[in-house]
Amino acid sequence: MFEHVSVKSPRTGRILVVRDVHAALTLLTEQWSKNRTEKHAAACEACRSAIAGTISNPKARIAFVEAAQEVHILVEERTGPQMIAQAIEHKISSHEPNKQP
Repeated sequence: MFEHVSVKSPRTGRILVVRDVHAALTLLTEQWSKNRTEKHAAACEACRSAIAGTISNPKARIAFVEAAQEVHILVEERTGPQMIAQAIEHKISSHEPNKQP
């Protein structure tokens, strides 16, 4: 298991939540687009190594995220503190002082 990664399915465009190296490897090998670059190969190898126990799951996750970013399927999420900061920023930038007649 690792911290989930949300991606758009290369085939359907649906949002997929990837929670472990097995799911990441399945996506990389069975659903990836034909655009298989060095980052794709590195992500596959990292996932296989994590399954074998030779690297950590977080390292495999990083390789998967980099491959997903490269082909523009990574879905950036804004949750928790990011959402609060964004809401505060929006409120401050859209605030207009009370106008008096």
